[in-house]
Amino acid sequence: MDYCLNSHKGFRTLHFPALKVPGTGHGFTSRQGPGDSRDAFAFLNMGLRTGEDPRLVKKNHRLFLEGVGLGGSPLVTGEQVHGSLVAQVAPSRDFRVVPGADGLVTDGEGVVLSLFSADCALVFLVDRRGRAVGIAHAGWRGAVAGIAGEAVRKLKEGFGSQPRDLLAGISPCIGACCFEVRDDVVGALREAGLPEKELLTPAPGGDSWYLDLKALNIWQLRRAGVPAGSIFSTSLCTSCRRDLFYSYRRDKGITGRMMGYIYVERKGR
Repeated sequence: MDYCLNSHKGFRTLHFPALKVPGTGHGFTSRQGPGDSRDAFAFLNMGLRTGEDPRLVKKNHRLFLEGVGLGGSPLVTGEQVHGSLVAQVAPSRDFRVVPGADGLVTDGEGVVLSLFSADCALVFLVDRRGRAVGIAHAGWRGAVAGIAGEAVRKLKEGFGSQPRDLLAGISPCIGACCFEVRDDVVGALREAGLPEKELLTPAPGGDSWYLDLKALNIWQLRRAGVPAGSIFSTSLCTSCRRDLFYSYRRDKGITGRMMGYIYVERKGR
């Protein structure tokens, strides 16, 4: 299996064993954990723009980071505008949001790159030969725009990471079983020259399709030069697994967010 679900001090998180390169760490939170969120956001909402009191969410951040041994590490996140901007991040002392960014890369020690999702895929990237990492928010718009490939390019440009040396993990996201789309999405795929037949399955009725978001991101990573054998994913659908995940579509927009995080360890930690 490409992934594992671990529990640590009550927090249940997903990891890709193949991405555990010495000196780096990563994970993807679930809704299961000793957080302070309640009702539609229960229990570990990590997203600050969900309608829940941001003070509770920041407390969840703190509790989680302390619980997994990252207490005191600053989070850096992107604004997440469903675009393809990937920013290179320097070490930071405080929580910071990078304007306009849906992707982040760094080789800085101790800074935790973080992005949030509730159906969109998050793409984790680790250089197996160095200490550079990245993460990208890849819903259908960002995936069509090629954000996974842009993150690969930024790792090469900023840190000399070669695509053939990268390991990639694609977080749980809404599956092809549930992600029904219409002509606007099909048109965007066509305009971008993406393989519609590989990514779309006609839905009953003939006026909509099911999109395989995971396959779309794999296709973009392959096109960027990441070997097929270095790309790992899960069969988990965020919409189907109410017990584990928030889902924007399933819950009609009133829901929390999971957090994907990745970092380069401080030396001596």
